[in-house]
Amino acid sequence: MGIPLVEIINIKKHYPLTSGFVDRFGRNLQTVKALNGINLAIYKGETLGLVGESGCGKSTLGRVILHLEKPTEGSILFEGKAIGEIKKRSEMKKLRKKMQMVFQNPASSLDPRMTVRQILAEPFEIHCRLTRKELENRIVSLLEMVGLSASDIRKYSGDFSDGQKQRIALVRALSLEPEFIVADEPVSALDVSVQAQILNLIKRIQREMHLTMLFISHDLHVVRFLSDRIAVIYLGKIVELSPTEELYENYYHPYSEGLFSSALDLNPEINFNKFRVKADVPVSQIHIPSGCVFQQRCPEAKGSCSQNSPELKEVSKDHFVACLWR
Repeated sequence: MGIPLVEIINIKKHYPLTSGFVDRFGRNLQTVKALNGINLAIYKGETLGLVGESGCGKSTLGRVILHLEKPTEGSILFEGKAIGEIKKRSEMKKLRKKMQMVFQNPASSLDPRMTVRQILAEPFEIHCRLTRKELENRIVSLLEMVGLSASDIRKYSGDFSDGQKQRIALVRALSLEPEFIVADEPVSALDVSVQAQILNLIKRIQREMHLTMLFISHDLHVVRFLSDRIAVIYLGKIVELSPTEELYENYYHPYSEGLFSSALDLNPEINFNKFRVKADVPVSQIHIPSGCVFQQRCPEAKGSCSQNSPELKEVSKDHFVACLWR
C-alpha cells in the first residue's frame, strides 16, 4: 500500500466524569471510554473513510490524531515520529503546518467578527512571513481555488451561505499546503445539492495536492465517493477495515451489515429482514461490555462472544474483520 504517513498504535481515550460516583479520596469512579485500543495506518496519498453511528468515537479519534486532545494511552506517529514525544514548541509548530482539520459546522468554526481576509491571513501570520501584497495575492488565489472571488475578501462569514462558509473553512485548512487533513463530517450540515459541490471540490483538491486524508462521516454514500479504504468503528473499536469497493460488495461484520442495511438504496438485493440489529439495548461508553463490544446488539451473538474480545483478522486481501465467527 505504500508508506504510512500516520500510524495509530493502541490509542485509548478515556474521559473521567466530572460528576457522579467518587471514592472517599474524591477520585472519579466512572470514565467515558471513547476509544479503546485503535490500531490503524493511513498511507501517503490515500483517503481513509471512518464510519459509524453517532457517539462511537469518530470525532474523538480525529482530534487525538491531530493532538488537539492527548490520548490516555498509545502513540500517534507522523512520518515515523511520535507526536506525543515532541516537547519543543517550535517543533510542534512545524508539525501543525503539516496537519490540519476541517470541522463539521462551518458556522461555528469561523469567527463572525473576522473578515474573510482576516480568517485566511491568520495561518500565514503564524507560520509564514509574507509582504502585504504577497498575502493579498495568496488569499485571492485561495478564494478562486474554491469558486469564490476577490470581491469576497472584505466580507464577514455571516454574509455567506453554509456552502460558501464550508469552502472558506476548507481553503483555510489548505492554505499552508498541509500533507494531512482530518475532515470531520464536513458536509453533514449542508443541503444535498451543496454537499455534491463540496465533495467534488474536496476530491479535486485532494487529487491535485496529493493530500492524505481521514474523512469522517456517518453517510455511506459520501464515504464511498471519496475513500480508498474504509474503517468501521463501534464503541471505540475498529470492527472492519477494507478497500472501499471490497467492503461495499462483501461486508462481514454484523455491525457493518446493520449500517449497510440502513442505507436502503445501496443494494436493492439486500434481504433486510436478515439484519435485525438490536437498537433498544442500552449500550454505554461508561460500561463497555466484556468480550466483543457489539455482542449486546448482535443478532448472531453466542456465549463465547461475551468472554472473548476479537482482534482484527484478515479474511481476504487487505480486508480485516474483528468477529469470532467470520
